[in-house]
Amino acid sequence: MACMVIMGQLMGNKVQAQTVQIGTGTEITTSTLYSPLYRFSGTSTTTGARSNIVFTAAEMASAGIPSGSVITTIAFNKTNASQFSTGVPYTVYMANTANTTLATTATWASILASHTPVFTNASYNVPLAAGWVSISVTPFPYTGASLEIATEYILGAATSTANIAWEYSLSTTDKVVGVASATGTTLNGSVSTYKHRPNIRITYTAPPCTAPPTAGASTSNAGGAVCAATAVTLSLTGNSNGDGQTFVWQSSANVGGPFADVSASLTTPSFVVNPTTTAYYRAAVTCSGQTGFSTPVLVTVNPALAGGTYTINSAVATGGSNFQTFAAAAS
Repeated sequence: MACMVIMGQLMGNKVQAQTVQIGTGTEITTSTLYSPLYRFSGTSTTTGARSNIVFTAAEMASAGIPSGSVITTIAFNKTNASQFSTGVPYTVYMANTANTTLATTATWASILASHTPVFTNASYNVPLAAGWVSISVTPFPYTGASLEIATEYILGAATSTANIAWEYSLSTTDKVVGVASATGTTLNGSVSTYKHRPNIRITYTAPPCTAPPTAGASTSNAGGAVCAATAVTLSLTGNSNGDGQTFVWQSSANVGGPFADVSASLTTPSFVVNPTTTAYYRAAVTCSGQTGFSTPVLVTVNPALAGGTYTINSAVATGGSNFQTFAAAAS
């Protein structure tokens, strides 16, 4: 998924709180989602819900959240005007795990055994207006693994204005499990309409960076050669992180340089380029005035076809301005 820094603010004299977002899709369901708080409609007889979502270690690292950070707030984007008629019991749990996907065989008992309660409110309600809903949690130490967030609420005698619709990103169905019941023992909900992980904003404080920094290796999401001006996301693996550490991306036609800056100074390693020529990319990683350089990654750009007239003729060999098949021409 794409990740971006939203804001930063000073906390105390030295520690800086940062807020990042994971998931930038703008999809909105017409019904509801299992997480973070399920409500199908204003007249639904659902007694409550339980859910669990995972944000992988790779997603957390791409967002720039280093191991040793302390998470203080999470937020989800509610897209419609809706809330409960009265407050409901609501609990949020967190865990550091090695999971990259979630199985529908997970039990609520296993969640309670592995997760830590970080927010409990016996009479919780979301704001009526649409917008980001923030939850201040008991400070939770993040260890650099995947982050799982489980939620539970009990409807009781409450009703709701309407369904509660959360903004989400596509291709996240394997990162959420849930059950539309306040007493469900297995998170085996399989209704595809509901199985989307919501976008999230995470506010955290990071430990200071260590000098000299570890730059790691450059990566790109290009699966092979790309067409000119295609958006390619660069990132790092095996790098250090920490408060005060910065990243500047550079490019060169040669693996040995010279390299020139192609980005401003960034607080996270993720950066999108739109290359028009084949080039190597590396990141200059700086902490306390000391800089290291990541191992370059090659992004190959397919050359544009020369101007002229081309034909597709199976009776003539592929070559020059002729292709034998449509597939050969596309390739």
